[in-house]
Amino acid sequence: MQYILWAAGAIVFATALAKTQRRRAKTKPLRRAVLDQNIVYRTRVDAKYVTNIGSWSIKTLGGMELIVRTNTFQVSLVFPVLGGWLGSEWYFKSDETKIEWSSAPSHRILDRNWIIIRGTENGNPVEVAVWKRDTQDVIWGALVTSGALPS
Repeated sequence: MQYILWAAGAIVFATALAKTQRRRAKTKPLRRAVLDQNIVYRTRVDAKYVTNIGSWSIKTLGGMELIVRTNTFQVSLVFPVLGGWLGSEWYFKSDETKIEWSSAPSHRILDRNWIIIRGTENGNPVEVAVWKRDTQDVIWGALVTSGALPS
């Protein structure tokens, strides 16, 4: 029985890893475009994302950073290689991305005023929320300066 559980766990892990790597391969052109630009603003943030079932993730991702560039930005793990393997990275073209304020990702546990980032990835909608104590206005300004569309 123990071997069956180990095998099932390995299959689930391999499937998740394969899915993450397929997504990463599809976003390679956008990642390259983002990484070729100069960094305008960079800060560590807490992040949440909308899951495949359409609700905000329960877990708040720590160890994340927002890197704003000339007309693109990314939300990724502080260690980008690890973020790529885990699927904890999102890249956005500023002029194709909307931002807004919302407390919705908080799940009423600890209400925060998050900045919701709405964009697309390979034609699929992507929503990521970022938050950092005492610097939300600065983050908002950096995103708007890069070309993100406030709503």
